[in-house]
Amino acid sequence: MTITFLIVSYSVLIFVLLLMPKRLTKVEAYMTFFVVSFHTLAADLLFASIMGLYNIMGKKGPQISDFITETTLPALFGIIFVNFLPTGKVKLFLYIILWVLLSTIFEGIARYVHYLEFTGWKTSYSILFYIYACLFMIWHVSFTRKNRMK
Repeated sequence: MTITFLIVSYSVLIFVLLLMPKRLTKVEAYMTFFVVSFHTLAADLLFASIMGLYNIMGKKGPQISDFITETTLPALFGIIFVNFLPTGKVKLFLYIILWVLLSTIFEGIARYVHYLEFTGWKTSYSILFYIYACLFMIWHVSFTRKNRMK
Protein backbone atom coordinates (compact mmCIF):
# COMPACT_ATOMS: atom_id res chain seq x y z
CA MET A 1 0.00 0.00 0.00
CA THR A 2 2.96 2.31 0.64
CA ILE A 3 4.21 1.96 -2.93
CA THR A 4 0.73 2.74 -4.28
CA PHE A 5 0.63 5.81 -2.02
CA LEU A 6 3.95 7.03 -3.43
CA ILE A 7 2.97 6.33 -7.05
CA VAL A 8 -0.32 8.20 -6.64
CA SER A 9 1.40 11.08 -4.80
CA TYR A 10 4.08 11.50 -7.46
CA SER A 11 1.55 11.15 -10.28
CA VAL A 12 -0.72 13.85 -8.87
CA LEU A 13 2.16 16.23 -8.13
CA ILE A 14 3.77 15.80 -11.55
CA PHE A 15 0.37 16.27 -13.21
CA VAL A 16 -0.16 19.53 -11.28
CA LEU A 17 3.38 20.69 -12.04
CA LEU A 18 2.95 20.09 -15.75
CA LEU A 19 -0.43 21.82 -16.00
CA MET A 20 -0.02 24.71 -13.57
CA PRO A 21 0.62 28.20 -14.90
CA LYS A 22 4.33 28.82 -14.41
CA ARG A 23 4.80 31.84 -12.14
CA LEU A 24 8.29 30.89 -11.04
CA THR A 25 11.44 31.33 -13.04
CA LYS A 26 13.51 28.23 -13.65
CA VAL A 27 16.07 29.51 -11.14
CA GLU A 28 13.37 30.03 -8.48
CA ALA A 29 12.00 26.52 -9.06
CA TYR A 30 15.52 25.05 -8.98
CA MET A 31 16.42 26.90 -5.78
CA THR A 32 13.12 25.92 -4.17
CA PHE A 33 13.67 22.26 -5.03
CA PHE A 34 17.06 22.19 -3.31
CA VAL A 35 16.08 24.34 -0.33
CA VAL A 36 13.05 22.14 0.44
CA SER A 37 15.11 18.97 -0.07
CA PHE A 38 17.79 20.22 2.32
CA HIS A 39 15.25 21.19 4.99
CA THR A 40 13.45 17.85 4.68
CA LEU A 41 16.67 15.86 4.98
CA ALA A 42 17.84 17.97 7.93
CA ALA A 43 14.48 17.62 9.72
CA ASP A 44 14.33 13.87 9.10
CA LEU A 45 17.92 13.41 10.21
CA LEU A 46 17.22 15.27 13.45
CA PHE A 47 13.69 14.14 14.28
CA ALA A 48 13.65 10.61 12.82
CA SER A 49 17.22 9.35 12.86
CA ILE A 50 18.73 11.14 15.86
CA MET A 51 15.69 11.65 18.12
CA GLY A 52 13.77 8.57 16.92
CA LEU A 53 10.40 10.36 16.87
CA TYR A 54 9.16 8.69 13.68
CA ASN A 55 10.07 6.10 11.06
CA ILE A 56 9.73 6.42 7.32
CA MET A 57 8.54 3.46 5.26
CA GLY A 58 8.51 1.28 8.38
CA LYS A 59 12.27 1.21 8.71
CA LYS A 60 14.52 2.54 11.41
CA GLY A 61 17.47 4.51 10.18
CA PRO A 62 17.98 6.10 6.78
CA GLN A 63 17.52 4.00 3.65
CA ILE A 64 18.25 4.86 0.00
CA SER A 65 14.50 4.79 -0.71
CA ASP A 66 14.02 7.38 2.06
CA PHE A 67 16.70 9.59 0.55
CA ILE A 68 15.13 9.52 -2.91
CA THR A 69 11.61 10.10 -1.63
CA GLU A 70 12.57 12.75 0.92
CA THR A 71 14.60 14.77 -1.58
CA THR A 72 11.90 14.79 -4.24
CA LEU A 73 8.35 14.49 -2.88
CA PRO A 74 8.42 17.45 -0.44
CA ALA A 75 10.31 19.53 -3.03
CA LEU A 76 7.51 19.05 -5.54
CA PHE A 77 5.01 20.23 -2.92
CA GLY A 78 7.28 23.20 -2.20
CA ILE A 79 7.43 24.27 -5.85
CA ILE A 80 3.64 24.11 -6.11
CA PHE A 81 3.25 26.05 -2.85
CA VAL A 82 5.59 28.84 -3.95
CA ASN A 83 4.19 28.95 -7.49
CA PHE A 84 0.70 29.86 -6.28
CA LEU A 85 1.63 32.28 -3.48
CA PRO A 86 -1.07 34.95 -3.37
CA THR A 87 -0.58 38.63 -2.68
CA GLY A 88 -2.31 40.39 0.19
CA LYS A 89 -2.14 39.53 3.88
CA VAL A 90 -5.60 37.98 4.20
CA LYS A 91 -5.19 35.78 1.11
CA LEU A 92 -1.72 34.76 2.25
CA PHE A 93 -2.98 33.89 5.74
CA LEU A 94 -5.78 31.75 4.29
CA TYR A 95 -3.33 30.15 1.84
CA ILE A 96 -1.05 29.14 4.72
CA ILE A 97 -4.01 27.72 6.65
CA LEU A 98 -5.05 25.72 3.56
CA TRP A 99 -1.54 24.31 3.06
CA VAL A 100 -1.13 23.41 6.74
CA LEU A 101 -4.49 21.61 6.58
CA LEU A 102 -3.61 19.81 3.32
CA SER A 103 -0.18 18.84 4.69
CA THR A 104 -1.72 17.46 7.87
CA ILE A 105 -4.25 15.44 5.86
CA PHE A 106 -1.48 14.14 3.58
CA GLU A 107 0.52 13.14 6.65
CA GLY A 108 -2.53 11.36 8.06
CA ILE A 109 -2.86 9.37 4.85
CA ALA A 110 0.87 8.61 4.97
CA ARG A 111 0.40 7.22 8.48
CA TYR A 112 -2.68 5.23 7.43
CA VAL A 113 -0.77 3.48 4.62
CA HIS A 114 2.23 2.95 6.92
CA TYR A 115 4.59 5.17 4.97
CA LEU A 116 5.08 7.12 8.18
CA GLU A 117 5.01 5.75 11.72
CA PHE A 118 5.05 7.99 14.79
CA THR A 119 7.16 6.74 17.70
CA GLY A 120 6.99 9.89 19.81
CA TRP A 121 6.10 12.55 17.25
CA LYS A 122 2.69 14.21 17.50
CA THR A 123 0.45 15.79 14.89
CA SER A 124 0.65 19.07 16.81
CA TYR A 125 4.42 19.11 16.16
CA SER A 126 3.72 18.62 12.47
CA ILE A 127 1.29 21.52 12.39
CA LEU A 128 3.90 23.80 13.94
CA PHE A 129 6.51 22.53 11.48
CA TYR A 130 4.17 23.12 8.51
CA ILE A 131 3.52 26.69 9.67
CA TYR A 132 7.28 27.22 9.92
CA ALA A 133 7.79 25.65 6.48
CA CYS A 134 5.19 27.90 4.85
CA LEU A 135 6.62 31.03 6.45
CA PHE A 136 10.15 29.99 5.54
CA MET A 137 9.18 29.35 1.92
CA ILE A 138 7.54 32.77 1.69
CA TRP A 139 10.76 34.31 3.01
CA HIS A 140 12.83 32.10 0.68
CA VAL A 141 11.06 33.21 -2.49
CA SER A 142 11.17 36.84 -1.38
CA PHE A 143 14.89 36.59 -0.64
CA THR A 144 15.57 34.84 -3.96
CA ARG A 145 13.70 37.50 -5.93
CA LYS A 146 15.31 40.43 -4.10
CA ASN A 147 18.83 39.07 -4.51
CA ARG A 148 18.65 37.88 -8.08
CA MET A 149 21.93 38.54 -9.89
CA LYS A 150 23.47 40.63 -7.11
